Amino acid sequence: MFIHIMLFLHSLSFSRPANKEELFNLRHASARNVIEHIFGVIKRRFRILLLPPEYSIEVQAFIPVALCVLHNLITSHSEPENADNDDIMQDWAASVERGDGVEEDTGDEEIRFEDGGEAEAEAEEIGPIDSKALRDAIAEAMWSDYQGHLQAQGEI
Repeated sequence: MFIHIMLFLHSLSFSRPANKEELFNLRHASARNVIEHIFGVIKRRFRILLLPPEYSIEVQAFIPVALCVLHNLITSHSEPENADNDDIMQDWAASVERGDGVEEDTGDEEIRFEDGGEAEAEAEEIGPIDSKALRDAIAEAMWSDYQGHLQAQGEI
């Protein structure tokens, strides 16, 4: 975020961002709120995230993603209200055991990038990222899109 720009979300609810820094901060704060909400939902559903980790760092890296996938499966297969998640999980586990829609993993397949590894080589050539320059470029692009949107709506 742009630290020198004070942002109070309640004050922006009635006015537009005045510059690229305010717009960036507003969108950054909005994204952060959504992400924090998602983690809260996942932590309430899966208590494993509340306990000290007992797994290697490699395994820990997969846990949040796996829990999000499970959450999405449960949510997409749940009835709108009072859904019994245990039944859903049992049905899902049974379908996996039967092999419904699941291809057998032989472990023989290699994951390949479509570009043949060129992206990795390009990333090595670029070197370290200047985070301030990247932030400024993102803010500038957001501001340009925002101004274009306002012009298209006839609000400027």
